Amino acid sequence: MDLDLTNGLKVGAEFCQMFSVANLDDLPTAVETDIRYEPYSTEHSDFPISFAAPLGLLLGTNHILNQYVFLDNSQKTVKTFEQKKDRLNSLSLYSRQNAINFEYYNAFLNELIAHKRRPPSTP
Repeated sequence: MDLDLTNGLKVGAEFCQMFSVANLDDLPTAVETDIRYEPYSTEHSDFPISFAAPLGLLLGTNHILNQYVFLDNSQKTVKTFEQKKDRLNSLSLYSRQNAINFEYYNAFLNELIAHKRRPPSTP
């Protein structure tokens, strides 16, 4: 492979450009698991593609895409949820809302354990 670093990065006859999406303001406010791709969808059926397809498969140039997903420490997150659940339980005598939220946290933690799921980011 022919690398040239004199005027930027050049591989063979092609110049390389690098872009980064790191600022949360540059990302959409909501993310879906997939989106409807109109060119291949019909009125009777959807052709779903990844929400990130415009940065990957549908990018109109040769490219390499690197994606990093950072996962929180799930044990620490579960511990935080457990502490919040216990605090809500102790406060449930003072407020009906605390009792309701305790039930939500309890049900959520039971489902995490029963289905061996990862919790979301720390609340």
